Amino acid sequence: MQTWEEFEGSSKVPDSLREQQETELGGEGGIDNQRWSAPRHGYLKINFDGAWLKEDNRGGLGVVLRDVDGVILGARAINVRNAASAEIMELMAARDGLRLALSQGCEKAELEGNALHVIRLLQGKRKVGVWTEILVKDVASVSSKFSDCSLCYSKKSSNGVAMVWLIKYALSVESVKEWGFDVPPWLGQINSFDVGF
Repeated sequence: MQTWEEFEGSSKVPDSLREQQETELGGEGGIDNQRWSAPRHGYLKINFDGAWLKEDNRGGLGVVLRDVDGVILGARAINVRNAASAEIMELMAARDGLRLALSQGCEKAELEGNALHVIRLLQGKRKVGVWTEILVKDVASVSSKFSDCSLCYSKKSSNGVAMVWLIKYALSVESVKEWGFDVPPWLGQINSFDVGF
């Protein structure tokens, strides 16, 4: 396996990384073999994911913003120190994804994550705990700034960029890494696995 420094500097994703993504996401012939789906015409899709490392209270957020053709318009990887739970990391990722879309001038968005319990929290279909209430309200507040914003659940196989690679990257950097249209080649290639280019 390459280090992130080698990975970031390369122009091609090695086959071993593609195989790792397929393994971690249940890919090629696996039971979780759903592809990324395009947003409705006139919308942008925000895929988000969060992870928590309980042993050292660190977390990582991965967010990717794509247009109807699957082209990445923006992406973020964020390392969070003193993280409290996986649920909080997911909620923070949802909020950050919405903020990224707003910063790109997006007016209509589809917010998509692969943690069903978090989607249900945000839909008001699950009881909100004391620690998550502030974040749920914050996500609602940010989403109200769009002319339309829908929320959907996806299987993790359709969210590889955010779920596997941006979170892994987030956990390897000091704070925040952000890209616009100028994504590094490795991120563009991983996106092609999600989108099916």
